[in-house]
Amino acid sequence: VAKTLHIIPQRPISEDFICDIFNRFGNLIDVRTIDPQLCHVMFSDERSADTAMETMNGQEIACVRIRIIGSDKSVANRKRQKMEEAFRINQRKSRKARNDVAVQGTNDSSILSKVSMAKLGYFDDLFLREFVDKDVRRSPSINRGYYIRMKALEYALNMFYSTYDQKAVQIVNLGAGFDATWFRLDDDRKQRTHFIDIDFPEVMQRKLALIEVRSRLKEQFESMHTFSSLENFAVTNEKYSLIGVDMRDSLTLNTLLQSVKVDETKPTLLISEVVLTYMGRSSCNRVIQWILDFFQECILTTYEQVLPEDGFGQVMVAHFAKLGSPLKCIHQYPTSESQVQRYTHLGFDFSVCVNMHNFYRNYLSTDEHNRIDALEPFDEIEEWQSKCAHYILLFGLRTTANISKQWFEQMDKDFRSIIYLKKDTLTSSNNQINDEQVKVDVQFDIYPTTVTYAQRFGHQSILIHEKFAWTMGGFGTVDGRHRRLKTIEVLNIDNGDIQRLDNHSLGKSEKQIF
Repeated sequence: VAKTLHIIPQRPISEDFICDIFNRFGNLIDVRTIDPQLCHVMFSDERSADTAMETMNGQEIACVRIRIIGSDKSVANRKRQKMEEAFRINQRKSRKARNDVAVQGTNDSSILSKVSMAKLGYFDDLFLREFVDKDVRRSPSINRGYYIRMKALEYALNMFYSTYDQKAVQIVNLGAGFDATWFRLDDDRKQRTHFIDIDFPEVMQRKLALIEVRSRLKEQFESMHTFSSLENFAVTNEKYSLIGVDMRDSLTLNTLLQSVKVDETKPTLLISEVVLTYMGRSSCNRVIQWILDFFQECILTTYEQVLPEDGFGQVMVAHFAKLGSPLKCIHQYPTSESQVQRYTHLGFDFSVCVNMHNFYRNYLSTDEHNRIDALEPFDEIEEWQSKCAHYILLFGLRTTANISKQWFEQMDKDFRSIIYLKKDTLTSSNNQINDEQVKVDVQFDIYPTTVTYAQRFGHQSILIHEKFAWTMGGFGTVDGRHRRLKTIEVLNIDNGDIQRLDNHSLGKSEKQIF
């Protein structure tokens, strides 16, 4: 260790989030949380440590301001280091447990948001309300977010059932929480489906208890068999099964799946609805590898976040970190392209992805847009577009070539653009994407300007007199703040000069510009 930085936050910050932030400066060795108000960040190179301190001292991480004090290894107290290490060992398990509890807590928030959305008529699901004791009304932006999430997963289900028409199939819902998908399936789909919900034992115990006391739920599910292994368990009626287990424990998970007669040879749809992203990269990839090892013919459907680096993405990442459930994989796989390449590299024969902006604009009809617009007042269009651009629906397929071809052709028809990759297009040496993927690498020269352009989304630009590019409106970041933009930026194409105007003083500035 060449240099250690002492991070002093005003409020506790997730260790994983601190690690992610300071890892960007290079040569990071370790991050150790000593107590809620002190964290040690160790570097193998003094220059990296100095750059990190100069850049981050006094800044905010996850909406929490931090102070940084530097110290050399030579002045470290060895006895204190030993005590810190002992403290770290003793606390490691409890930190993991706290993080798991925080992730479980996202289920409680999610089900309330889904109920709010369904109650207003965004999506038809009569069973969601059975899993809550009281209703809350979320903001229109949150309601729309959960609406598009439900429509995306509905699309995945419809694609799966139409692809395997009339065949017996399985659906495995990873991190299911209080999801009610099984209950709203029609009778035909129920008859040919074995549906399995998997989540932490504590979550599945609560879900099972609610099913037993809610008549609308109980009339559709009465368990016939129960299996247990320590605190883990499984209950089933052979059409619907609930399994309480940490899915990172693949050995116990395999045992419980076999106990409820899951057939590894049947076509299986696995659903990850904002689940895998809460795991670290190695844990997440091990779960994906387990899927490929266990099921012979399967499709993994993933709905989660991308694009953490722009203005909206930074706010999004900080929000989840503040909740104690950081998005642990988003910086390793920040784009649709990287996610598609990841799934294909791990072993899927074919991977394909679409973001929710594309989904909403090109798949949902104009009539559906008008129906949603009429449900409640909403004018945050730019924020809505930006949110949709930061969520993706990703499929990894291990199927026959004909089914992969059918899946691709349907998505290519439904959307104007998709990101996809076939396994046989990966080169053996460096796993680079070839021309089969809808992706073009273009080189740009940096255009010299006197002022940095604001990050914008949903804006408009117009060229005046073949010389001035006016940009106005939109939603984005100015001076570190994420908000609706009220400025107008005028770029002089000839010399790169930019003037930033207040739109209320437009009349006063026109003569100066022209």
